[in-house]
Amino acid sequence: MRRHRRIIGVFGSGTETHAAWVVPLARWIAEAGFALQT
Repeated sequence: MRRHRRIIGVFGSGTETHAAWVVPLARWIAEAGFALQT
């Protein structure tokens, strides 16, 4: 049986960090078992 990795891609502006909402979002993605592609 073949298992697939679940990947979420997140794109940002490239100039703004948006740390106030990016950090909780990234934490949720990791805890939910997804791989994060930036």
